[in-house]
Amino acid sequence: SKYLKINSTLLSNDDDFPTTPDSELALRAKVSIRFAKQFPEAAESMARYRQQARTRLSEAAKNEIEKNSEATRILRDDFENLDKFYRMLNYTDNPVFSNSSFSA
Repeated sequence: SKYLKINSTLLSNDDDFPTTPDSELALRAKVSIRFAKQFPEAAESMARYRQQARTRLSEAAKNEIEKNSEATRILRDDFENLDKFYRMLNYTDNPVFSNSSFSA
């Protein structure tokens, strides 16, 4: 049944995820693997847009925290942890994130 298939996928090892260039591009672009195979340029463009949007959001949040340090004090620790998390993802040997150029 469909439920069992989804459940077994959720319980499967991360090692079972295909690590082909198409699947990695699909993951970065948040599209299906089939879409990434059929339209690699579009998928690459979507992945770049998502990366740039994340960078813009990060910069905007950082600027707001610096500008209004007292008002955003409660957010500062969470944002710094998120910033560290993104950097960690980009510096690991994980091939999915190796092409990322997130800079904070």
